[in-house]
Amino acid sequence: MVPIRRALGYHSDRFGTGYSYGKAAYVTNDPGKEALVGLIAALKILRDKPQVMTKPLGQLLAIVKDEFKALPKKFHKDIVISANKNSLAVEVNYENTWKDGQQGIPIFSIEDMYGGTNIFQAGMAQMGIIPTIAYDGNIFISMGLGTLDADGNLLEKQTRLIVKAMVGLMNITCKHAGVV
Repeated sequence: MVPIRRALGYHSDRFGTGYSYGKAAYVTNDPGKEALVGLIAALKILRDKPQVMTKPLGQLLAIVKDEFKALPKKFHKDIVISANKNSLAVEVNYENTWKDGQQGIPIFSIEDMYGGTNIFQAGMAQMGIIPTIAYDGNIFISMGLGTLDADGNLLEKQTRLIVKAMVGLMNITCKHAGVV
């Protein structure tokens, strides 16, 4: 039923009804009329004034790097944090925390994301924060939905609180997984 629901343009996190319009939470660009109009507008902005997106992305990168210092020091050298200009998000890759036979930060699959068993996404949602995309040892932290003002400027206080919440959730998860 899940592929059929997706084809029809609606599905849920598999723990609710099939009429929960959650597709927009997991798909960047849906080929609907509204999405195409929005995509064209965004591409025009990127073409004409790329700093509108690149400036807040740089600020978001700095905040994420700063706040992720609150994770256990043993993970610092194995976490790669970078600006992903393709998706206008900051990518946190923590798969290397599992190197040399060491147990690292728990990694959730894409099925965990869709099944509602991804602690990082489910936990953020329970905090009232729109969950990020997080699976296979990667977390994408993007702008919008309360992190930008009407002119596209990054709201540092709100953004920092969201990233702190993610790092706090990761610390709690690591503690209960027995990695710290």
